[in-house]
Amino acid sequence: MTSRPRQAKPQSWRGPDPPPPDASARGSRLRPGFTLLEMTVVVVILAVLSLAVFQGFRGLTYDRKTRVEASRLETLLTAARSRAGALQIPVRVVVDCAKAAGDRCRYSTQRALVSGSRVVGWASPQDVHQVDRVVNIELRSGEKFESDGSTPLTGVYWTIFLPGREVLTSPRPFDLVFFFGNDWKVGEAGYRVRVGNKSGRVSFMKNEPTGGGGA
Repeated sequence: MTSRPRQAKPQSWRGPDPPPPDASARGSRLRPGFTLLEMTVVVVILAVLSLAVFQGFRGLTYDRKTRVEASRLETLLTAARSRAGALQIPVRVVVDCAKAAGDRCRYSTQRALVSGSRVVGWASPQDVHQVDRVVNIELRSGEKFESDGSTPLTGVYWTIFLPGREVLTSPRPFDLVFFFGNDWKVGEAGYRVRVGNKSGRVSFMKNEPTGGGGA
């Protein structure tokens, strides 16, 4: 019995293997890009946040400058009050915000020139200080009050400390507010410097934006 030769199974034809997918193309499908609208929204949000941070920083800077200027005047007034008692002569502090002073307010002290028991004039200003350009000074309350014989000037405020602790002021009460900006309304934020009508005591405080103009 003869065995028939085993027939080989037909081989199915296979072409060359397809090339592997391009890595960059695969990556582009897996990492979707930003659309123009999305990028625009992100830029706008960043711009708004940057502006808010800048405005907040500028507000803090202006508030610090305003506080420093008001505190400096308080120190000057307190020193003048003590000097009047020590020298036994009147000492005047002048805050000049008139147009003649230019764009910036300034303040200084003046020692009285005395002949016998009379004040015949005032010495040259000392401790002259120009206020920062961003800070303005306004009268908070009271009426103009003139007692040294000179002509009243709009925007010029002064306090005369007498040796016996009495005080003369223009306006009366001497109550000024320091603020940054152009216009200030009663009750808005700022820093106050006040001289007591009777005691001559100098006070410095923050003027809270309460909407009222209390004393």
